[in-house]
Amino acid sequence: MSYAIDLSGRVALVTGASSGLGMQFAKTLASAGCGVVLAGRRVERLKTLRAEIEANGGDAHVVTIDVTDHDSIKAAVAHAETEMGTLDILINNSGVSTTQKLTDVREEDYDYVFDTNTKGAFFVAQEVGKRMLARAKGSAPGTFTGGRIVNIASMAGLRVLSQIGVYCMSKAAVIHMTRAMALEWGKYGINVNAICPGYIDTEINHHHWHTEQGKKLVDMLPRKRVGQPQDLDSVLMMLCANESHFINGAVIQAGPAPSDVRELSLLEARVLGVLVEKAHTVPDSYPLSLNALVAGCNQKTAREPVINAIDAEVQAAVDALKTLSLAFESSGSRVSRYEHNMGRALGLPSQSVALLAVLMLRGPQTSAELRTNCERLHRFADVSSVDGFLTELAERPLDKGGALVVKLARAAGAREPRWAHLLSGAVDMSAIAVAAESDDFVAAGELAALKAHQRAMQAEIEALRAQVDRLYNELGVSRSS
Repeated sequence: MSYAIDLSGRVALVTGASSGLGMQFAKTLASAGCGVVLAGRRVERLKTLRAEIEANGGDAHVVTIDVTDHDSIKAAVAHAETEMGTLDILINNSGVSTTQKLTDVREEDYDYVFDTNTKGAFFVAQEVGKRMLARAKGSAPGTFTGGRIVNIASMAGLRVLSQIGVYCMSKAAVIHMTRAMALEWGKYGINVNAICPGYIDTEINHHHWHTEQGKKLVDMLPRKRVGQPQDLDSVLMMLCANESHFINGAVIQAGPAPSDVRELSLLEARVLGVLVEKAHTVPDSYPLSLNALVAGCNQKTAREPVINAIDAEVQAAVDALKTLSLAFESSGSRVSRYEHNMGRALGLPSQSVALLAVLMLRGPQTSAELRTNCERLHRFADVSSVDGFLTELAERPLDKGGALVVKLARAAGAREPRWAHLLSGAVDMSAIAVAAESDDFVAAGELAALKAHQRAMQAEIEALRAQVDRLYNELGVSRSS
C-alpha cells in the first residue's frame, strides 16, 4: 500500500530558510504541493532558493525577517499572508550558537543565543498562532481551521553537550515551549510539535566532519555517519500532514543522542567509575587531576579487572567521555581537572549513578554485594531498595536510551543472581560462565569474605605468637631450646 502526503492548497512559513535545514524543509514542503514563504535575513540566498523551487514547479515567496526584532516578526507574518494567503504551517527553524565554556560566556553571548533560539522562536510562533486561533474561533476568514507548528529544537536540548551549554539551555526552553503551546492550542486543532535533530551535516558544520576530531566523532556513531538534511524529510512531512490530527506535543529525536552514541571501552568505563567514586570518597581533592585519575584506575583493590593504564591512555579515555558529555574539564585551575556528568547526561538519580559506578569498577555483583560496596557512594536502606533501582535501570525505556543493567542467570552453586552494567555493551555470558565453572573462581562477595577471614586469622596468629613469646620470657627458656 502506497501513501502520499499532499499539501496542495496549504501555505507554510519557513524561518531560517536561506541555508541548512531550513532550505531543505522549504524544498520538501514545496515538492508536496505546499506554497512556501521563505523567511530570513539573507535575501539574495532566499531569492536563489525561490528560483530553484519555481523551476521545479513549486510556489514560493521571499520575506525578510529578523526574529530578534518583534516588529520585524509581525511585519513578516503580515506580508506573508498578504502575498500567499493564510498561514497553515510554521516551520520555526531559526537558530544560532556559540562555542565556549560557561565561565567564558558574556552577557552579549547569552543574549545572542537566547534572543534568536528562544525569544525569537516564541514570538514567531505566537504571531502565527494568534492568526491560526482567530480562524479557529471564527473571528478571521480562512477555509482551513487549525494548523501545524513545528519547532526545530535539538538533541542538545535533551542531553547536555560540553562547550555549547547556552545553546543547550536555549533549545531545552524550546522543547518546553512546544509542550506549553500544544497544551493551550491543541483544542483548536493547532498541533505544535518539535523535532530534535542530532548530528546533521550542513554548510555551517560541514568542514568539521573532515577534521581529525570530527572523524573520531563520526566513528563513534552507531551508523558511522552523520545525518543529511533530507534524513529529516519523513518526520517533517508526518508532522505537517493534514492527516496528523492526533500528533500534538510530541518531541521527536532524529539521530543518536549525545549520551547514546556508542558503547564505552573498558578503560572509559573505568575512568567514569573512578570519577563517580572519588567525588564521594575524596571530595576535598575533587575534581581529579590526571595523575589522581590514573592512580584511581590502576588501584589494586576494589577493581575488577585490575589494569595498568598509562597517562596517555587515561587522557584519551577522559577526552572521549567529554565528547559523549559524560565528563567535563573544570576551569579555574592551573592543572586540568576532571569530573563526571553521568547523572545529567543519562538522566539518572544519584542512587542509580552509584550502582553503575560500582558495577563498572568491580564487575558483576549481587544486590547484597552492591549495597555493601555502595556504602560510601550512597547508603541504601536495604537490599530491596537496591533491587528497585536496578529494576528501573534494567527496564529503562528505549526513548531514554534503553537498559543500562542486566540481571545475569544464577551461576551454578550461587545463592543469588548477579547484575552487570551494559554501558560497555552486551555482557559476555560465555566468559562469565567459564569463570563461574572454574575451580578457582571466587565471586566478589565470597572473595571479600575470604579476605576478611584471612585478616582475622592473621591477627589471631600474631596474638598467639606474642603470647608464646611472653611465656618463654617468663619461664626464662629460649625458644630454640
